[in-house]
Amino acid sequence: MKKIIEEINKGNIVGMPTDTVFGLFVSKTKNGMNKLNSLKKRPIDQPLQVVFASITDALEVIDVDNHYNEAEKILQEGNSIIGKVRSDYKEEYFEETLLVRVPKGPEKLLDVIYQTGPLYATSANVSGEEPIQNSKDVSDKFGIVVLDGESKNTNSQIYEMIDEIKRVR
Repeated sequence: MKKIIEEINKGNIVGMPTDTVFGLFVSKTKNGMNKLNSLKKRPIDQPLQVVFASITDALEVIDVDNHYNEAEKILQEGNSIIGKVRSDYKEEYFEETLLVRVPKGPEKLLDVIYQTGPLYATSANVSGEEPIQNSKDVSDKFGIVVLDGESKNTNSQIYEMIDEIKRVR
């Protein structure tokens, strides 16, 4: 786990299993966002997810004041929310809207996020391909440092909470 944190602090992309799919993670910087989009061959206009260590931290960044209890429940269930970035966080997050999530595990992933702060995250695959589900295949495909493990190969649900609450996946 120490090597993973070192790589993130250097601005490098790492791979880690989550409670849903195996993920790619990088520091929450403009450079990190660009590296992740480039590695995945992902369109730059497609938003990345930001993972947080706590629901309180995630809901501090997006504006869900009128639906706070509903947002809290969605995140407690391991799902994701697209919300408008609060004005005092726009420079930090580079976007008008943000996809936020608080993984339910594994514990090592949560420990990394606690130590590094929020991270940009996305599934471990090239855009349009099926996600890779184990550490060896992720390491071989992308040539990055990975945390050992496998994921469950399930997707979280995504809810948009901009004007109203609606499930988008």
